[in-house]
Amino acid sequence: MIIYYQDQQVGQFYGVPNMSLCVAMASRSDEDVIDVNQIHLDPETDQETLDLVRLRIDESTGDVQSLLGTTSDGVQLLLHAFAQLTVGLHQASSLAQVREAAEPFNELATQFLANVDSGEVRLPYIDKGRESVMAEIEQRATKVADILANP
Repeated sequence: MIIYYQDQQVGQFYGVPNMSLCVAMASRSDEDVIDVNQIHLDPETDQETLDLVRLRIDESTGDVQSLLGTTSDGVQLLLHAFAQLTVGLHQASSLAQVREAAEPFNELATQFLANVDSGEVRLPYIDKGRESVMAEIEQRATKVADILANP
């Protein structure tokens, strides 16, 4: 990782350095006041790029436990809505009953889709590309299944 301060290279580090180290590299004397907003990290390897992206996600969206909690909440919300819809559809014998089965989640879903369509909410899987995400899911799922099949 190449470390820049005010667009001048001040150091190099293997991996992703913490900001204290970057400040130390940028300082020329004990009296220097370093503006951390002017420190720029330039990854040299794919792994450093990935580590830097993960660090920025961690810094701006919450730690891994917070992200896992949000993911868990989202899965539970979807599972509950899907279960309600499945039961309602199974019991439905008319179009009106099908609509009634979808109603509990419709308002929330409609607002969410409007937020996505307006750009107010962005979904990482869209930015990453659906094909890329599906390939990653398939690859990870298969690896986990292989391990479970042959412990």
